[in-house]
Amino acid sequence: MIEMSRPRKMTEAQFKDWFKQQAKVTREGCWLWQRPLMSNGYGQVTYQGKSKLVHRLAYMLWKGDLPEYSKENVLSHLCNIRHCYNPDHLELTTQEANMNNSHSHMKYILGVSVNNDIHSRLKSDADMMNMSVAELVGKLITNTYTQSESVIH
Repeated sequence: MIEMSRPRKMTEAQFKDWFKQQAKVTREGCWLWQRPLMSNGYGQVTYQGKSKLVHRLAYMLWKGDLPEYSKENVLSHLCNIRHCYNPDHLELTTQEANMNNSHSHMKYILGVSVNNDIHSRLKSDADMMNMSVAELVGKLITNTYTQSESVIH
């Protein structure tokens, strides 16, 4: 992972200032990570000598400790943007609630109501391709309209 140069030793307050400066803030309030992203769309940074996911670190720095990851303890992006790390856009939830939020967001973006039969077929296809339903739909739209995925997301 490549990082902008920063002093090796920083107080937590100095790190938080540096950390927030790495964002492009949108009018919706998202803090979009402007450093390189991992292939799954999440940001990553080294903190106290350890590699951390940017959104999880932001939550810890501004809201407190995170419980160990499990299906009952996931950190959800309320804005559904993986490289957003605004702590106000993150909430602890269950995996099921997180997926429901993602699907609701996808329906809103597409302006359609997805019935259970279509959803289950999409989920099955997405699982076979090792991606989320939202990623699959993004790829389908991209292929249909020949737009870049970055415009859709």
